[in-house]
Amino acid sequence: MIMAQNIAELLQQIRQVENEHNQYVDEYFQIKEHVKQALTELNNSPTSNNLNTYNTYLILSESIMKNIRSKRLLLTNLICDLHKHGVYLNDEDEDDYDETHSSLDEGIDDESLSVLDVSSKLASLNNSDDMFDENLV
Repeated sequence: MIMAQNIAELLQQIRQVENEHNQYVDEYFQIKEHVKQALTELNNSPTSNNLNTYNTYLILSESIMKNIRSKRLLLTNLICDLHKHGVYLNDEDEDDYDETHSSLDEGIDDESLSVLDVSSKLASLNNSDDMFDENLV
């Protein structure tokens, strides 16, 4: 019973971290557009006000990227904790996941910022009548 409770708590934490991550990704793309616009304005009119605006957006985007990296690392750690209980979110694509998410510390680019789709995997896991079904272990 305690193990099932631990697994349920991990699944809840994974969902929460995934949602926070996806919110940061949305914010990143919004700020990215502001950075582009501020750079265009700075190039067209190199004033200190435009420079300050550009720097503000740039610093904000860097901060959001750090938060995204932090959430991805936390999500990875939570999934590893889930693996310790013998539960895997998606056994078939595990090798593909490792290849595409091999480094969390490299820079974040457009491809690495795709929205994580752990929810569908979690939903299928939660819909299972038996958390310890042989297919999950």
